[in-house]
Amino acid sequence: MMTMAANPAATRSPPADEEAYWHDRLAEVAAGSEQALEACYRHFGPLIHRFLLSRGCSEEAAMQVLNETMLELWRGAAAAFEGRSRISTWLLGIAHHRMIDHIRREARHDAQSLDEGYDPEPDDRDDPGHLLDLKLEQSRLQECLHRLPGELRQLCYLVFFEQLPYSDIARILDCPEGTIKSRIFHIRKRLRACLAQTQGD
Repeated sequence: MMTMAANPAATRSPPADEEAYWHDRLAEVAAGSEQALEACYRHFGPLIHRFLLSRGCSEEAAMQVLNETMLELWRGAAAAFEGRSRISTWLLGIAHHRMIDHIRREARHDAQSLDEGYDPEPDDRDDPGHLLDLKLEQSRLQECLHRLPGELRQLCYLVFFEQLPYSDIARILDCPEGTIKSRIFHIRKRLRACLAQTQGD
């Protein structure tokens, strides 16, 4: 198998039907094409890399898990893709599962406690973007995001930076959509408290 590049780089835009194009590349990977694997790495690698960094991974750890994700693709995962989600969502799911042990170590709070006492506000149910409507300085918001446990920071990344729908996030994190909404509710509370504190500093 080829040696992956030190850092993934964007590749040329595929034809108009992008999802079908990459579905064909997965089929070629399953048939043993290293060229198709390298194309997948260059196209999806930056997304996976950003995703892993958003989880608090070091650069070294992110690159290691990215390569392990591509190795899993090479060893048979490509042939198992059923097309029930977008390829990018499916690959992020593989990367997430490769990082489960890291997530457990980094997340200092039991995820179950995040789901207790959930009392959704009306705007929680439809628009997660209200979290970013706090209209506060970017530097303070970044500081508060950094203080979140890794599992919540990952969720912020998927919702607000990749702008994935709840259904896709639920597949990636392997949990119900209701749990995603509950955690967004708790993220909002934590960020409001943190931003109020930093404003007073």
